[in-house]
Amino acid sequence: MNILFLTLAGINNIDQRGIYPDLIKYFVEQSHKVCIVSPIERKEKKKTHLIKREQYDVLRIKTLNIQKTKFVEKALGIFLIDFQFKAGMQKHIEYENVDLVIYTTPPITLVNSIQYLKKKYNPYCYLLLKDIFPQNALDLQLISRNSILYTYFRNTEKRLYNISNKIGCMSVANVEYILKHNTYISRSKVEVCPNSITPNSNIPSKLDRIEKRKRFGLPTDKTIFIYGGNLGKPQGVDFIVEFLNAQIQNTNAYFIILGSGTEYYKIENWILKHNPENVKLISFLPKKEYDDFQKCGDIGLVFLDHRFTIPNFPSRILPYMDDALPIIAVTDIASDIGSVIVDNNFGKHCLTGDLKTLNNIVEYFCEIEEAQLQILKDNSRNYLINHYTSEISYNIIMNAIIQK
Repeated sequence: MNILFLTLAGINNIDQRGIYPDLIKYFVEQSHKVCIVSPIERKEKKKTHLIKREQYDVLRIKTLNIQKTKFVEKALGIFLIDFQFKAGMQKHIEYENVDLVIYTTPPITLVNSIQYLKKKYNPYCYLLLKDIFPQNALDLQLISRNSILYTYFRNTEKRLYNISNKIGCMSVANVEYILKHNTYISRSKVEVCPNSITPNSNIPSKLDRIEKRKRFGLPTDKTIFIYGGNLGKPQGVDFIVEFLNAQIQNTNAYFIILGSGTEYYKIENWILKHNPENVKLISFLPKKEYDDFQKCGDIGLVFLDHRFTIPNFPSRILPYMDDALPIIAVTDIASDIGSVIVDNNFGKHCLTGDLKTLNNIVEYFCEIEEAQLQILKDNSRNYLINHYTSEISYNIIMNAIIQK
């Protein structure tokens, strides 16, 4: 098939790892021809350009800054990206026919681009729903329900759902949320198509972790808890700071916070003020070094703001699982990521704001016996292989096309 893959992720090639490059690479390996349509933000100071490779193409379209930027520019960038994508595809896409269009949220605003492709090629249109917008912005009080902005984005969201042949959601809770709040959508149109990656073949051993810790100057005699990813409003950074402050005297635990975002400064300011001996904050590392740093950890951390009413399911858990890390999920009441982790015995869960329970979970992992920890590690890795691989997502999408 000829496939267009539209995403906000800045993809230059499919050798980089991630939920989208891994899925695209699997399509390419099955002999499909894929063209990735991806933004190149103005901060990169490059023009729209097409990269032609042997088995796939990449169309990078110049946009405003839409990742890790202020809300006003992000909102404007998301509004304009539909026009930019459509113009870029009209100029650069040379396929005579397109069989499948896969597109992701965010953003929800690619409606005109999808309609243009449907009219020109009549492809099967598969939406990978990774973000429920504008409700998430409403939850975080970034916009008002009575605002023109909310009304516009909500109507755009409905249009996007309507023109999609199938909506692939990250989890069961996401499916139920979409159906409950969009009663015009048929249940047959919505299915679970989870976040997924292609697992690494090598799992770091205990000796590997110790050697990497020595290399980075990290303690070898403490339980290391690691968070890697965005540090913005969705992560509830105020509670992360409260949690780290409560752990400042814990001599058995060490915390690595590896990421960046609009709320990064809150953790940075707290560290400058308190100078904790058991917390390391890193804003950026090259990908290889980042991966090595993660392999130093014993436990992976996930945080979500307590105000969310939408069931987020962070893809951040997948690299943890790939390295066989148990996970602590600190979430709102809507997300079902905690129940997946607990029910399948590869971690613990508590609600954001429940500091007492979270402290008890940290103590549990600091005191856990090696044999019990290994069971959690094995369960984490095995659940990834059985539920969250690129092959699984590929088969779900292909089955949807076959059954149309």
